[in-house]
Amino acid sequence: MSDPLKPPAFHRYREIHYYTPGTLDQPFPYQILAAGRSRTGPERPAHTAVYQHHTFILTLSGKGRITWAGRSTDACAATVTWLDTSQKYAHSCHPDSDHWEHIWLGMSGYGLDMLFERITGGRNPVHRANVKMRGVFEDVLQHLKDTSGVKAPISALLAAHLVEILANTDEVLEEPSSSPFHLLMTAVKNELNERWDVRKMASLAACSASHFHRKFQKIQGVSPMEWLKLERINAAKYLLSATDLSIFEVGQKCGYPDPYHFSRVFSRTVGISPTGFRKMTGR
Repeated sequence: MSDPLKPPAFHRYREIHYYTPGTLDQPFPYQILAAGRSRTGPERPAHTAVYQHHTFILTLSGKGRITWAGRSTDACAATVTWLDTSQKYAHSCHPDSDHWEHIWLGMSGYGLDMLFERITGGRNPVHRANVKMRGVFEDVLQHLKDTSGVKAPISALLAAHLVEILANTDEVLEEPSSSPFHLLMTAVKNELNERWDVRKMASLAACSASHFHRKFQKIQGVSPMEWLKLERINAAKYLLSATDLSIFEVGQKCGYPDPYHFSRVFSRTVGISPTGFRKMTGR
């Protein structure tokens, strides 16, 4: 007969489900590769791993300790931790907690690296989970348990929904307004008619040209010069639709002193000439 005054034995469990993308997955931007649920105690050693995907950990109860990129952070209940687990990481129950229960998802997809940089800023990967988050994690877990049906589109939709929730959470860490990158981008937007190149931009961002190019592309998803071109074209669109400036004047203000070069770049990028775009907007 059990002693009613004795606390119940701590129940540990671990479940894992995998999914291998196939041909039907190719049109979809995101794929969930694995998911699981775990409950562990402080006496268990840390789990250390490296995966070629991103990992999302939703803490249900208790507290976990996660080490990533040389830093340790606490994962408390009702938080979700987003990790780029192509870098070595470790997680365990926090030593001050009697347990840690969580659901985790492994996801791959185009643009996740860029989105991860923009949301976490390379700093704190822990975000407050909103009311929808647990439902999405539970749906993914149940989805991978189910052996019937076509998984590709459902998996991609669930993954995209999760990314959308995280991207719009109030815990998003924007690039601080005083950072060198923010100041650089503001300066460039204010002086689009200047002769900008990677070296000039890198000097304003206080780093080498190679480091600047690599970091800029990782954060923005495009090269510095491609970003500059798109900013110039956006400004040209505005001037063409909102002012009576000539095509030549618009090109000059946007960094294209040669009107033929401006027309060629605009047409290749937008799919219509500057004159055609102006007519389309009713000017």
